[in-house]
Amino acid sequence: MKEKDFIREKIVGRRAGRGKRLLRLLMLLCSALLFGFVAALAFALSEPRLAKLFRTETPESVELQSEESSEESREESSEESREETESEALEKRIRTEIESYDFPVSAYERMISNLKKVSSDAEKSLAEVRRRESGTDFLGESMDSENSWAGIILAKTGDELLVLCPIDAVREGGNLSISVLREEGHEASVKARDRTDRLAILSVPIASLSEKEREETKAIPLGNSRLLQRGDTLLAIGAPSGFLYSSARGLVSYLSYDYPSTDRTVENIQLNLEQEEKLGTYLLNSSGELVGILFPEGEGGGGYHEILGISDLVGSLERLSNGEQLPYLGLKLQKVTPEMEQRGIPKGIYIRGCEEGSPAFLAGIQSGDILSKLNEGGIESPQDLQKMMKELHPGENAELTVLRQKGQGYREISFPLSLGER
Repeated sequence: MKEKDFIREKIVGRRAGRGKRLLRLLMLLCSALLFGFVAALAFALSEPRLAKLFRTETPESVELQSEESSEESREESSEESREETESEALEKRIRTEIESYDFPVSAYERMISNLKKVSSDAEKSLAEVRRRESGTDFLGESMDSENSWAGIILAKTGDELLVLCPIDAVREGGNLSISVLREEGHEASVKARDRTDRLAILSVPIASLSEKEREETKAIPLGNSRLLQRGDTLLAIGAPSGFLYSSARGLVSYLSYDYPSTDRTVENIQLNLEQEEKLGTYLLNSSGELVGILFPEGEGGGGYHEILGISDLVGSLERLSNGEQLPYLGLKLQKVTPEMEQRGIPKGIYIRGCEEGSPAFLAGIQSGDILSKLNEGGIESPQDLQKMMKELHPGENAELTVLRQKGQGYREISFPLSLGER
């Protein structure tokens, strides 16, 4: 007999109505939204604490850039003879054009109006640097004193505001604060300093600024001082009259390149400017770009002042803004000119002298030596030396090789030394 199949039965529950299914779906959706909200709230509350525990603080690096590459413009400016000829021809042409041009009053008014606007916009980049000191008077009574200098905002990162100011503002023994937009002061610290150029970089935490200060302050744009010409009008801001937030106008009266300086050659810019006290004066072109700084210890007289061109400073200011101190040799340098080569002086950098007590002075380098090598790198120009110095740091050991005259010829001598700090 054939085995009969059992009857199979599938029990199916009562099918839910459409309304109940929609209700369940809605409840599931609400649960998901509630869970997401709770998770987001928990993350928002715990993230700052977790970030402090697990995050490694890496300060944002600062990169300063001028309008054009200072190295490229320096190579162009180093051709002195061609430049002098072109400059004289250009000045003659400009003089002829000006003499034949009917200069209306409206054009002068437009120029003044533009300078006023540049001055007004630049005030958002100015800062007042205050140093408060405590001491005693001649009667032994305690007293507080406060002095102020003008600073200018070089960079603004997510963490800090970086302000350039004269080094006199940061001498030891005082409490530093910085105010921007003429508001209340904020505690500041010294990021780095350059004793050779008499400049310092101060840091103010962005978090300490008000919302208005964070939004309205801005870093001053950098121009190219190698594009300056004799007769250019520059706007001086900061404290040119001896009062903070004052301004003045000056004319570029003299320009030359490869001017002897410490461990480099620089632009020699002379500005015709009436200036009372050296509390921080910064020079802008007509586009509102920083092109120079009035050198605190510069030479000058009769209303003429020495200017530090921004194209010579941008590399060192970038390192200072990142908290690096600058290496120092203490050499007074001069480029070997074609005329000097005709007199038998070898190619390289002519050493005019050494600053007393400097690493070069203590190593035994003398005036009249020709610098030919730094470590293993050959040197033919001051620019070669500057490029090599960018890779070095204070305290590192180095070796300078010079050519020293002996009789009718020159002999090579090497001097080991330890790099100092500018």
